[in-house]
Amino acid sequence: MSDRALHLVKSWLWALVPLWTLGFGSAAAMAHAAVKRHSLRQALTLPLYLAGLCAVLMFDPDNGAREEFIFGVGMTLNMGIALVHAVAIRSWVFPAPRQQDGLKDQQQRALAAMRAAAQARAVARRMMDDDPDLARRLQIGRPDLPGREYPDGGLVDVNAVDDRTLATHTGLPRALVDRIVAVRRQVGRFSSYEELLLLSNADPRELDRVREYLVFGS
Repeated sequence: MSDRALHLVKSWLWALVPLWTLGFGSAAAMAHAAVKRHSLRQALTLPLYLAGLCAVLMFDPDNGAREEFIFGVGMTLNMGIALVHAVAIRSWVFPAPRQQDGLKDQQQRALAAMRAAAQARAVARRMMDDDPDLARRLQIGRPDLPGREYPDGGLVDVNAVDDRTLATHTGLPRALVDRIVAVRRQVGRFSSYEELLLLSNADPRELDRVREYLVFGS
């Protein structure tokens, strides 16, 4: 059950206390509201419901019309009026945690998106190793090409993309990107991350932060 659904159930269970306790729990419910919301105005309603409870407990409707009337007034207070009162202030006593739930939902969506992207990268990497021709047709690692449909989690083929794409999609410093592209022209292609690191004479701290996004197509 989600936090929002649990909150809704708790608030309605409280609001219906006068009904499912036959009025005997009304005073306790109103006292709970006064304490929870630190409300003097709400606390001032307690004598009314306590008086109604005393009327129900002390007067037997079978003993005459007077006792029946007082008992009826007590029941009306603790069931009818208390129920209307509780339903009316339910959202005040149990304010909906909308902002908190919204933040939590946003965080969960962000985490789910990151995990999905990481899984997509892992699958695309395996495809590049197992079936490079298919990977090429699916344009894995080629964010510079239009019309791509296969989600690869943000991979960038260091051997294929231009300098602008490499800089934009990795966030690497422009000087390092220019050096990588210059070395690539000389050697033709990089066979691995280790070779890229060695030949480009890059600071490992700069490349390691984007290593999971780099692939090396044939």
